[in-house]
Amino acid sequence: MFKVNYSFFNRKLHELSLSNELIITLFHNLEKLFFYKSNMPTDKNYFICGLARSGSTNFLNMLYETGEFASFTYSDMPFLFSPNLWGNIKKIIGEGGLGKIERAHKDGIKIGINSPEAFEEALWMFIKKKKYISEKYISVHEVNNYEIDFFKLYISLIKSKNNNKIYLTKNNCNILRIKSLINYFPKSLFFILFRDPIQQSLSLINQHKNFARIQKENSFVLKYMNLLGHFDFGLNHKNVNIYNKNQNDYHLNDSNYWLKLWIDVYKYLIEFYNFRNVKFICYEQFCDRKKNYLTKFLCNEYNEDKIFSKIDSDKLINKNYDKNESKFLEKKLLDEAYVLYEKMKLNDD
Repeated sequence: MFKVNYSFFNRKLHELSLSNELIITLFHNLEKLFFYKSNMPTDKNYFICGLARSGSTNFLNMLYETGEFASFTYSDMPFLFSPNLWGNIKKIIGEGGLGKIERAHKDGIKIGINSPEAFEEALWMFIKKKKYISEKYISVHEVNNYEIDFFKLYISLIKSKNNNKIYLTKNNCNILRIKSLINYFPKSLFFILFRDPIQQSLSLINQHKNFARIQKENSFVLKYMNLLGHFDFGLNHKNVNIYNKNQNDYHLNDSNYWLKLWIDVYKYLIEFYNFRNVKFICYEQFCDRKKNYLTKFLCNEYNEDKIFSKIDSDKLINKNYDKNESKFLEKKLLDEAYVLYEKMKLNDD
């Protein structure tokens, strides 16, 4: 989150532009009329997803900073459905904005008006009419031809705004529709990030407590995260419903809940491990063996030398929690998680 202390006017503007169907449709039609290019290629994209706290934001920033990608940025808020139109309006009225500041996660990642961010889910909530969202769950679902065409239209609009660069998105909720996306985008790359299960589950519970506190202090933060479809943690957290198979009986303030969530999510995602255009990124390995990962995933297989040569991977540092904090995690869950963790890791020795 870039900014918490919105004025009353800005809060209402965000609510209307992200949730009012009449306003969204009006601006969508204007955007499409003036900026949509039917010949804009949308088949090659980079999708980053996984469970939250996997290192995906660092991975996103590393790729985006090469200058080869188009992505949603904070400058597109709150008119995500009309990025070109809104961008031109801001040129007329003048674009403000602070320099880079640390985001609300308090994890050392600094963001600014031109930083990429996970805003794509707002589109999917509109496309799917929130049918995959219930009080407690977000559910795995399929995407049909009409819905994918609508999504491709917005890929083309973001690419148009960014001079036809490769579309890049970090959206954890894409795990819910990854099967359909892989089918519709066979020329795209899908990066599924994960971390050591202890480290990732401890990070999740810490962020859950952090955002629950922030949302209690500022109710708009809760509304803001609901508008964007950010259900990873906090008061609006929703469990991932994978074909009604998973059940998590632990309390949200119990670290075992987040470890069980880790197991459920990655047990599902590993089904896609052998798909040619799906790449599992172990963040610990990536930080230790950056060259091996980048060479294997971007150069040898996809001839992305132009991108590879510009990546500054030395900025990536793996920060770990003291594993003594994991003493309350159940051995049965840990054993299951680490078997899965070893299966997903890249054998590049």
